[in-house]
Amino acid sequence: MKEIIITISFLLSLSSSYSQIERFTHLEGGILTYGAATMELGLSFRGVHVWKYTGEFSAGLGVGYEKYSFNENEGGPFKALPLFAQAKYILRPDKSKSLYGAFDLGYGINLNKSEESTNSKISYKGGLLASPQIGLLWYTSKEKRSHITS
Repeated sequence: MKEIIITISFLLSLSSSYSQIERFTHLEGGILTYGAATMELGLSFRGVHVWKYTGEFSAGLGVGYEKYSFNENEGGPFKALPLFAQAKYILRPDKSKSLYGAFDLGYGINLNKSEESTNSKISYKGGLLASPQIGLLWYTSKEKRSHITS
């Protein structure tokens, strides 16, 4: 819970726009699927402070909170704090629906402590975060301030 409060506080402290380059904070949340079966689900909450350089291209720095349940048999879920840079390209930003591509690159910090189990010692460290994305973006308002992606 402490990690979530710290993440939200950081995201809300990011400043708003100035200069000629538009700046804004993009908040997102979702369900992560991973592994061989879709029965393995996790949660993700991220915030990206974005600099919009053109109508199509933007880049930003982000932080988030992710929780994976693959470790629950051994004493609890795996929790991580991703720190990353993001580059995003929206093919047709003037339309209400558009294809987009993005790439996140950074590091995921482990929020779990090492634990002893009956079988072996469990110890997860942080690691490289690389997240290529392709999807469809739907704007939900004429001002294009909120959207849904898939």
